[in-house]
Amino acid sequence: MLPSSAEQLRRSMTYRYLLALSIIGILSTAAFYSLMTVLEDSDNTALTINMAGKQRVLTQQIALDIHKIHSGQLHPLDSIKGSSVANRASLIVNIQEMALANQKLSSGTLSESIQNAPSPVLHKMYFGEMDLAQRVTDYLLTAKSMLASASPNESFTILNKIDELSSSLLLDLKKVVSQYQQEGEQKLERPKLLSFLIWIITVLILLLDIAFIFRPMVSQIIASKEAEKKVHKNLNDLFEERTLKLQEANHKLELLAQLDPLTGLKNRLSLEDDIEGLLVGYQDHGAPFAVVMLDVDWFKQVNDDHGHAAGDYVLTELAKILSNQVRESDEIYRAGGEEFVLVFNRISLSYALDLIEDLCESIASHVFSFQDSTPIMITVSCGIYHTDHPPVSSVKECLNKADEAMYQSKQDGRNCVTEVNSNKMT
Repeated sequence: MLPSSAEQLRRSMTYRYLLALSIIGILSTAAFYSLMTVLEDSDNTALTINMAGKQRVLTQQIALDIHKIHSGQLHPLDSIKGSSVANRASLIVNIQEMALANQKLSSGTLSESIQNAPSPVLHKMYFGEMDLAQRVTDYLLTAKSMLASASPNESFTILNKIDELSSSLLLDLKKVVSQYQQEGEQKLERPKLLSFLIWIITVLILLLDIAFIFRPMVSQIIASKEAEKKVHKNLNDLFEERTLKLQEANHKLELLAQLDPLTGLKNRLSLEDDIEGLLVGYQDHGAPFAVVMLDVDWFKQVNDDHGHAAGDYVLTELAKILSNQVRESDEIYRAGGEEFVLVFNRISLSYALDLIEDLCESIASHVFSFQDSTPIMITVSCGIYHTDHPPVSSVKECLNKADEAMYQSKQDGRNCVTEVNSNKMT
């Protein structure tokens, strides 16, 4: 018996409806897959950019470790060199981390499950004219040679080589980070466009479905469309939420990288940039400034007599004293260990000397009471560079002069202030 017209119509409607649903299901799956691809590419891009950015931080940290090791060889009996072993251990760890990052980025093997081969542009950066992969390797080999240096002269040669290499290496690493960011944005555009096209096609299928299926099916078609829009919205919301969390995490990491975790003061990573700005201001507008190196006298004795917890307490309290007595326009940095750097902006030499003298007196008279232990008394030795002194041509020269003046204070008996021209102020 032949099927009736109603049965034929029902079958026709069912087949067309199933076909429409099948097409919509395929398109929804494709849309879901494209958005998941966007999320995966976003995670991979963020991992790559973070790893490339960490290389720049490790380059600076390695240079800082080498400076500390060289300083320890120059002044082996000074209290600041009590952390010589820790400095070498830090250098070894940083070299290993940077070598691993260089191997992963240059090969594109970020992990066992993530393969992200460098683009032709990045491959050229790593292995072409820039030859960044080999330069990083050479930089790490030079840094490793510091561990075997036996004399201050030998370590000074290595230190100069590291400073020379790191200067250009940091610039090129910044270019690589920018290239990764640019390529990451380009990768995200294609899946977004595909998702948009899939959405357009899906809407067209829905409209055709409505045009060729009877009214009783309209409500089901609308429900299907609303469900599909909800899937898209949830995926877009998830993508935006992940992106926002990633931006917040990157911002927190950037802030943490610039702060000393013990005292909350700025660390050496931002010191050189800040002084560079003051040098430009002085050269362009004649705005005077002063840079002071401040080091706690006999700090190792504090740790030996009272324990490292007491030593950390002294450094934290000292940071509070410095913060309370300097002006709002001045900056304080913990350069490492028990060494601090003070930068006074728009200040005369006489005023800077008075301010440092008051600080030294306040510190010398302050009683550091840690828990129930014996009260601790400390003094500090300072070296000051001011723009009234013979001019300097670079941030490094400015810091070196202040550092030399500080060590002169150490040699002159400590608990005093020395200008770069060796005029001591008790």
